[in-house]
Amino acid sequence: MTGPDLVVVGASAGGLDALRPIIASLGTASNLTIVVAIHRGPSTPGVLPQVIEAAGALPASYAVDREPLRPGHVFLASPDHHLVVSADRLLVTHGPPEHGFRPAIDPLFRSAARAHGRRVIGVILSGGLADGVLGLAMVKHYGGVAIVQHPDDALAPGMPTSAIRAVAVDHILPALEIGPLLLRLAGTPLPGGWHDASDLHGRPIT
Repeated sequence: MTGPDLVVVGASAGGLDALRPIIASLGTASNLTIVVAIHRGPSTPGVLPQVIEAAGALPASYAVDREPLRPGHVFLASPDHHLVVSADRLLVTHGPPEHGFRPAIDPLFRSAARAHGRRVIGVILSGGLADGVLGLAMVKHYGGVAIVQHPDDALAPGMPTSAIRAVAVDHILPALEIGPLLLRLAGTPLPGGWHDASDLHGRPIT
């Protein structure tokens, strides 16, 4: 089997600015399914899919409950709803907030890890506090790959820093380098091991 093909992304403050160059660098990425949870208020205007589509070549949309997973597409958690992943579908729920947020990152990451194991790449981008840390740990536990935006590259370094401290992440990179890495990982046959967490200059993070 080729490499991981399900990418789950968690972001908060500053995360959209990090996500756009990642999407731009993926091209059509027809073998990758991208599922994104960004912290947003319940009344935030629903223009996020258009913003993501304008950033690159991939189509983007708010996920619809029980919609099948599709490669070459960006699925987004809609305002005031969690987004979780089953074996072959996306589930939109209105469960209680986690870490004060709905959508939250942890439900997406947990569900993807349990359903897809080593096929999952978890990506934590800019944001405050610690949502996504437990979910990223689950990605690692089930054999997936953990990527974190370098705190020095993040507008809000809290989430990346919390993830680095709590999880044995595989890659710590500026946003501009994450998209090309996703493409390389997707082309690497499973099983695979990526355990070379390093900073912007190739030095181990301590």
